[in-house]
Amino acid sequence: MTHITVYAKVRGAAPSIPPGEGRVPENTYLDVVVLPTAPITIGSHVRVCTLEARPRTIARPRPGSNIPKYTATAANIHGTVIGIKGLEEHVTELVLENEDRWSRTQFAYLAVPHVEGVTICLTPVWRTIRETLVPVMPKTRRILIEPLAEVEWRQEEERLPAYDEAAGRR
Repeated sequence: MTHITVYAKVRGAAPSIPPGEGRVPENTYLDVVVLPTAPITIGSHVRVCTLEARPRTIARPRPGSNIPKYTATAANIHGTVIGIKGLEEHVTELVLENEDRWSRTQFAYLAVPHVEGVTICLTPVWRTIRETLVPVMPKTRRILIEPLAEVEWRQEEERLPAYDEAAGRR
């Protein structure tokens, strides 16, 4: 299955059920700051990589040294986009149901800068709803896409393989 890779900054996490009921799953909130590999649609399979800013290595900035530099790590969050949580003038927040059973994240909320056909591709119904509501949509925040960002991949320790339901084994 093809998937869209998304590089995002973690905005926060919150428990998705009341504490005291065993292993507490979380909802993770992410801001997409690097262009996804393809526009995200409802039904897309998405794999999330989290970004951490790399420290500057030079004391005095030189021209062109203000390019953002990140280290990317696999977030153990991948799954299908199942809906839209919120619409703002510049941001659309998508709901991703995580399929990784070893992750504490049950749902991930991806805040995507809304650039139709580039970062997101809505169905005609959602596009009509969005165009109708733009004048009254909240203008609370903007997430800037960083097209020149340098992303370096960091390999994580080997983790247990996912459970293969079809084969009934790990």
